[in-house]
Amino acid sequence: MKLLVSGLAAAVLCLSAASVQAASAPPAATIPQDQTAEAAAMQEWLAATMRWAQGYDALTTQMIDTLTWLLDGAEEVVVKVQTGGPAVAKPWADGWAAEARARLEVDMAAYTALPTEAPPFPRNVRIPPEVQTRMEMVGQTPDQVGRMVLRQRHASEEYIAVIQSTAAAKKEDFAPLESARMGLMIAQLEAEITMLQSASTGLTGPNLHLARSQMTTNRAIIAWLEHNRLLFMGRAPDTPAAAAAIRVQAVEGRREVEAVRGSIIDLRQRFREEPSFADTPLGGLLLAALVTLERSADVEERMAGTLDELADALLSGDEAADDEIGIKLETLTNERIAIDAARRQMIAQGGG
Repeated sequence: MKLLVSGLAAAVLCLSAASVQAASAPPAATIPQDQTAEAAAMQEWLAATMRWAQGYDALTTQMIDTLTWLLDGAEEVVVKVQTGGPAVAKPWADGWAAEARARLEVDMAAYTALPTEAPPFPRNVRIPPEVQTRMEMVGQTPDQVGRMVLRQRHASEEYIAVIQSTAAAKKEDFAPLESARMGLMIAQLEAEITMLQSASTGLTGPNLHLARSQMTTNRAIIAWLEHNRLLFMGRAPDTPAAAAAIRVQAVEGRREVEAVRGSIIDLRQRFREEPSFADTPLGGLLLAALVTLERSADVEERMAGTLDELADALLSGDEAADDEIGIKLETLTNERIAIDAARRQMIAQGGG
């Protein structure tokens, strides 16, 4: 289950506004080469903005923990129903529901406690139009995360109600429960797509294409979940159509990976054209960020290949292969998040 929710983290962890700006800002346009003080101010601003964004990163991680805990409740209620019936399951579900709602309240409180204003851009540095656009996207982070909090809360309330009704039912029927669990995961993946689309508006370069690649993975997993959801509900899914949809996303993901790599090559060329900037602390920081983006591209390429394997497993009806591929996707997702986290930490510490 962590595979299907850990993607919720990638929206904020990879596309934190400061991370996007640090990795894709054009060197020549951002910092006048002969003004060391301005370069230092810019680096301090990047670090401050990243530290501000890390509060939202931490909240997103907290939301993932809540979601994972919620999803585990489905397995627990099944055990309670099968071993003790409603007499055992209902009291447990009522207590679990109370804790679930308390956790959702904690997430909401954490969100409302975060500062909403990002650090201001240095006054002594000219703001190029492309950087201004990105700064505006930085300012939208609180609203984007807030919408995710509200969406998770709404989807979770529906899921909690199904847990309670499953526990109280006299007849065992777990299909609605499994459908609700998949519905909760789908809602979170769709929320991430929306946030990725919003956060990447106005961007160019490797981060834009990395975001698009991550969206393809989400769309493929949604197609997979919707297919399996129909199976659990006793309906006949269009398996060839689901497999084809997953393959389309894999092809698109590879296309975006190539665009990530092409953008990195272009940026490296711009650094070669500005050797004095590349030798500054900020230039070194951005070059190091490009190295992590290359690693991210490698992960996304392997993700696309795994999606093709997933399509094959659907067509063959091989449930064991389906489970194995799920583990591979989880491993890749965790690797994706680890690289993103290292990139954010590096940028946050870059201001000294």
